[in-house]
Amino acid sequence: MGAFFTNIQIKNNPDDGSFEQKIIDYFTKRYLDSGYIITTDEKSADCSIIIANDKSSSWYSVYEETSIDLDLKKLKQEASVISSSLGITTITTLVSDSDYLYIGINTDGKEEHSIHNLNDTLTFSISESGAWNNLLAEGKTYNDIRSVFNQKQVLVERYLEEIAPLININPIHWGLSYEYFTEIMHDEGTKLHFVKENKEIQEPPATTNLSFTAYGSDYVIKEGESLTMNLHLASVGAASTGLQIILAGNAFEEDYLNPTIATVCIFGSENKEQVEFIKTRSTDNQIIHYAQLIGFPIPQGYTLSPSASMKEYKRYLEDSYKSTILIDIEIAGLKAGKTSFAVYADTLPTNQGKFGYINSINVEVARI
Repeated sequence: MGAFFTNIQIKNNPDDGSFEQKIIDYFTKRYLDSGYIITTDEKSADCSIIIANDKSSSWYSVYEETSIDLDLKKLKQEASVISSSLGITTITTLVSDSDYLYIGINTDGKEEHSIHNLNDTLTFSISESGAWNNLLAEGKTYNDIRSVFNQKQVLVERYLEEIAPLININPIHWGLSYEYFTEIMHDEGTKLHFVKENKEIQEPPATTNLSFTAYGSDYVIKEGESLTMNLHLASVGAASTGLQIILAGNAFEEDYLNPTIATVCIFGSENKEQVEFIKTRSTDNQIIHYAQLIGFPIPQGYTLSPSASMKEYKRYLEDSYKSTILIDIEIAGLKAGKTSFAVYADTLPTNQGKFGYINSINVEVARI
């Protein structure tokens, strides 16, 4: 997986001793005007910003942790407003999966030039532009910039490393996002944290809703042997007690497979419950195998609002693990052949919400 990051570089004004404070004031006002309040607690913050300058560079690097997606349009608008408000030049940078690069120069609110590769190939259409002239380090020319993009790099962020010294940007700073900066630079830079003043209040879930989030879709079992299938079942609703697991399909109608034991626990817990599968027929005369865990605690689940910030998304991921149920199913291969079966997970008693299901798990029972 390649790199994904965005940042904005702000050209320093060495004649203005309060320039850094002006950058801080700009972002503070922008967030306060958008319904946020300042907090010193990064963990509880909804949005955070890092403003960094290593003193040897001609630029301030700005990293925002605000949204889940890479939004180039929003990033370009931000750079335009910053350059207009501060009367300075900014460089907007976006890297997507290490194979797409966008660099845009804004001066006084206007995008003067941009460079990006075409159709996710490392081919750049670079027009002549004087927008770079006032940014170049001593002795460097725009032809030096052009020559960098004539090179063939495997990762687009390598172009940033080559261009950085030509315009006196710290190459490390230029190739980072908020997350990467905090990991590599730790406590460097000025950090600003904001929390939503009037957060969207989500009603607690009224029903117990289950959903399988991780499972294998293709297995190979040797005839006469067993293996363990690992399934992840997420609770995304109200807490409850009692869990039922049901297996059904051709695999059991034709006696290809025989499930024996289910081992179940909450993610991170050492308290595991084991129960044997029982073979029976359903009301529509299908052969099914079921395992019931009476009193098993189904935790309350977590949901994510559509307008969630990056920090809220991270907290959601952390919380969602706490409501994940791990299910290990031991299953034996009875006769050779290719088959499949479905898995259902529901509350006990049933119909307290939405059940989780896997439509088809494919299994090949290999002849010894």
